[in-house]
Amino acid sequence: MFYDLMCGLKIVGETLDAGYENVCVLYDSKSGKKDREFIQKKYPQTLAGTCIDKDIVRNCKKAIEVFDLVFVDGSKADNLRSASETWETDLVYDGEMNDMRDPLYHAASGLDHTICSFMFERDIGYVFNMGNLLNSSGMARIKTLSRLRQNVVLTRKFNVKTILTMGAKDSYGIRNPHDLLNLGKAIGFTESEALKSITKNPRHYMERAFDRSNPNIIMKGVKVLEWGKQDIQPNKKFGWY
Repeated sequence: MFYDLMCGLKIVGETLDAGYENVCVLYDSKSGKKDREFIQKKYPQTLAGTCIDKDIVRNCKKAIEVFDLVFVDGSKADNLRSASETWETDLVYDGEMNDMRDPLYHAASGLDHTICSFMFERDIGYVFNMGNLLNSSGMARIKTLSRLRQNVVLTRKFNVKTILTMGAKDSYGIRNPHDLLNLGKAIGFTESEALKSITKNPRHYMERAFDRSNPNIIMKGVKVLEWGKQDIQPNKKFGWY
């Protein structure tokens, strides 16, 4: 089963029809409560995610109480470091889209050894948005490709869970899972790594989101089998991973 964790608000049905079992719909600050209620009513199996691009620690803690998955925009170097140190971060993306110049012997891909080790410790996934590659051309595409490949090497070295997505916002950006698999191989993933990045890994974060919403799961590894006479207590969604 294939999953897309960065689905545009207007193309949920089309993305599911393209061969994905389930999706996480991204909502931004302009998306109102009615948008979310409409999507949840029409596609109740979908998850709701949001992207944080500033004041990472505070905003992630707020967002995790409202949304199923919390993404951090890593196009700013400071965001990546802050996100990697924040337990409430689920996934980071676009590290390769920063505006730094590439040094002589390696690419300024956003990730480094320290950030990756923190991400592994906190089980934070890295999202490879293949839409960034397909929507660029010329030297910009070459630079993006080299940075993506470097991040493949870094995430592999530190066992950071990886996610492949198109990050599509309209129907033109949708690709079926098999195309996404081939794009993953083009940036350096092995076939098994690319397959895991659209199956097992995204499902892992979806299941984590469901666990956080389950009042019987107090924290990771602690589950209430029976409440007895005590009323069910709402669990905190932050601070237990």
